[in-house]
Amino acid sequence: MNTEQMVVEKPYVVTRASNSGAFQIGDRVKLVGDGSIQCVQAQGWILPHEVQEAIAGWEIELAPDAGSTPIAVVRSSSVDVTQNTVVARFATRQEAQQYIRQNTVDGVNVSTELDCDYLRIAGDEL
Repeated sequence: MNTEQMVVEKPYVVTRASNSGAFQIGDRVKLVGDGSIQCVQAQGWILPHEVQEAIAGWEIELAPDAGSTPIAVVRSSSVDVTQNTVVARFATRQEAQQYIRQNTVDGVNVSTELDCDYLRIAGDEL
């Protein structure tokens, strides 16, 4: 499958590694609106002008949970609990938790300041 056949923001799983090694079997990827491809395992993306070379030889299939409701990560204000902004969406709770761990200083707070914002999964209790 090439990027023209992919649906933007739908999760896919790599079933055959790319020739370049950029994508490995089991990697979860998605096509972004600008033409780049994000990879959860690599914690990064391939820029649009690099995509064709990076995906050559790969095979992907729609992830089993592609039709499920995405898990939203919310940035909340510790000063004003009504201030909540969705900062990312993921296909699985595990991916959302990984994002929170990577973008916080202690698994919750975004900085060491006393009144800093924090990240949480939408729907989880405050």
